[in-house]
Amino acid sequence: MEATGENAGEREDGRRACFVAWCGEAARGVVAYFSDWGPKNGIKMALAGTLALYFALWMRLDEPTWAVTTAFVLSTPKFVGAILEKTVFRIFGALLGAVTGYTITGGLEQNPVLFLGAAGGFVALTTALYGGAFAPYFFRQWGYTATIVAAQGMADPEFSWKVGLARCEEICLGIVVATAVTMVVWPRYARVEFAEGARSTLGKLRDFLKKRAEGFLSGEGKAGPGVFLATGGSLEKLRKLIRVASFESREFRRMRGEIDAIVSQLGVLIGSVSGLSQSLPSESILRKYIEEPVAALHQNLIEAFDLLADKKSKLEERGEALGRVGEALERYAASLKKFRLDGGGDELSPEESLSHAGYSLAIREIYGSLQRLSELLETLDRSQGQGMPAIGLRAPTIPSKGWIRSGIRGGIAVASGLLILNWFHPPGGEMIVIGTYLFTAFTLESADRRGDLGVFGDLFRLTVALLCFFVFLLFWSPFMANYAVFNTMLAGALFLVGYFLEKGLLGSFQSLFCLLLVVNLVGINAQRPVPFEEIAGAVFGIFLALVLSATIRRLLWPILPQNQFRQKVLHLIDFLEKAAVEKSLAGSAKEKAEFVLSVSEAHSLVGVLGKEVLGEKEVRNLGAYIRHLGEIGWYLTSFPWGALDGLPVGLREEIGGKIAGLHESLLARLSGQRRGILSGETLGAAGSGCGGSEFLSWAQEVRQKVRGAQLGVPETVAAVGALHHAYGMAKEAEFSGLAPGGIDWRDVFSDKIL
Repeated sequence: MEATGENAGEREDGRRACFVAWCGEAARGVVAYFSDWGPKNGIKMALAGTLALYFALWMRLDEPTWAVTTAFVLSTPKFVGAILEKTVFRIFGALLGAVTGYTITGGLEQNPVLFLGAAGGFVALTTALYGGAFAPYFFRQWGYTATIVAAQGMADPEFSWKVGLARCEEICLGIVVATAVTMVVWPRYARVEFAEGARSTLGKLRDFLKKRAEGFLSGEGKAGPGVFLATGGSLEKLRKLIRVASFESREFRRMRGEIDAIVSQLGVLIGSVSGLSQSLPSESILRKYIEEPVAALHQNLIEAFDLLADKKSKLEERGEALGRVGEALERYAASLKKFRLDGGGDELSPEESLSHAGYSLAIREIYGSLQRLSELLETLDRSQGQGMPAIGLRAPTIPSKGWIRSGIRGGIAVASGLLILNWFHPPGGEMIVIGTYLFTAFTLESADRRGDLGVFGDLFRLTVALLCFFVFLLFWSPFMANYAVFNTMLAGALFLVGYFLEKGLLGSFQSLFCLLLVVNLVGINAQRPVPFEEIAGAVFGIFLALVLSATIRRLLWPILPQNQFRQKVLHLIDFLEKAAVEKSLAGSAKEKAEFVLSVSEAHSLVGVLGKEVLGEKEVRNLGAYIRHLGEIGWYLTSFPWGALDGLPVGLREEIGGKIAGLHESLLARLSGQRRGILSGETLGAAGSGCGGSEFLSWAQEVRQKVRGAQLGVPETVAAVGALHHAYGMAKEAEFSGLAPGGIDWRDVFSDKIL
């Protein structure tokens, strides 16, 4: 009996220990889940929407729908500074929009031509100014509010001012609630997230450097677009974040120069790490001289990357790590000097000599960028206070052609919706006008880069979603009479939207669709029996807006990623032509970062085209072509022109003349590619024979002359490194990396939109 009692006690202790362990694991899981910004953003949006509805009902305002709508829209910007800037502009935009909408409706509604022309023209103007103005949110809110007042006030034009007044009251309430939630509940600051994003990019580069370092010593180094693909997108995100961060605080704007410099240095690092494609052959005579110092150099560089990527590291620690890198570079240079004194250079093949010189230049460029980044990140970290958020204004600019076209499309959308609403009186009311305007006017800033691609496919999918929403309302509207049930439904819907937005699973078009669904959900008064016609009318209004918007977007200046990709490729060619002519671009951190960003954007567009337009072979060929342009860009922007200054005059002129001829061949090749893109020709798989092997033979002769000039080791390495970059350009100019069939530009740029 006593043993049995002991066993029972042990089992009880075991169950208790298992329960405690399970509770601990569950708690860690909950903490990990809510440490992610997806759930946090969902909670913030749900809280802002439900609080806005609660206060609107408590204050007995006429239009609770618009308070929730405002809270929804203002919860979209992630950072405190952005919402404050958006808040002020929305208030003034709403006030002027109400006055403008009342003026157009009350004064011109009896004259259809003037009324539609004024409404459409005004929306076209404000939409275009949104894309190029000094106060973008002001113009967007101005046009949006005027559209709502015009659509809702058509039934009684003389009293359309009531609509504007109710709209302003609800907007102000939504603004107050959304601002309070955003600033109090998990506030986000762009400066902090910018620093985190920069360090995350450094962490990715560290991983690539480690792989390239292992490949160099193992003799299996190889080139590839992996660095551009994996880190160029991070650079693009940082650029987008800066546009928002510029509104965060005076302190942030004061540091804008340092922040831009961080992005530029990251671009230099991306190009330099991407250029580390060399390898040290196992049978190389150079290996016994440099293997040990190079291994130590790689290890010290990786440690420096680790410290720079760690936000807890101190400037002194980073300085010590970079000091060790400098010492390792000195030991590496000493080993090269010993190698040369021993006469080992005579036994190196031309390819290996040029390759190793290119490796040395890339390593030194990485070291210099890390030194600069350490100082810049320290400046960013020293800014302890966030500063008082301040309103930021862009300098007035003329809207781009794309935004002018978007404005015209938005104006036509509003005029068409008002025409249908006023003369045909379909179910759905003002939702037709508002939905058509939102779905049409702002597709130029589509986050997923699809633009109008697949517009009718989206129409079909969203129609299916509308039918599901319709069935849901039919069955659940009686339960929505209970405030607890209704608030739970609203909070759940807003949570999902906020979560998906943060995760990037909703584009701008889909988020606007969700906005209209929320408007209809809040607009249904379930405190009384809800007739079938009311639910059907609300859903039909969104459906008709989708159909009308899809038609306008398809027929009038469709925004397609095919066209954006063509513009991006032509931009890359323009840059390469400029870099081949202007020596000042070589060594420019800003230009390197801009080029890396353009290459990343082009790769992203290839991904979009691969999903809906092109086949696997075309996508592979386009990826190879963008990699080809990226490699040329790295050679051009990293070319060490200064290395030629220390050479004898005759040798300097000989090398300069050969490189000038190479640039002329490259310019001719790029010019031919431009003509092919514009005319729709096929870029073949065969190379053009621009002289890679011939250049190598010449480089071997020049290398002997450089060695005979009795230069120091750094000067010799730099001069031979210049030959390496020129040889790389010569090989890339031949470009034979395409699969059979090449690239049919007519197929890539075809007007495929469904």
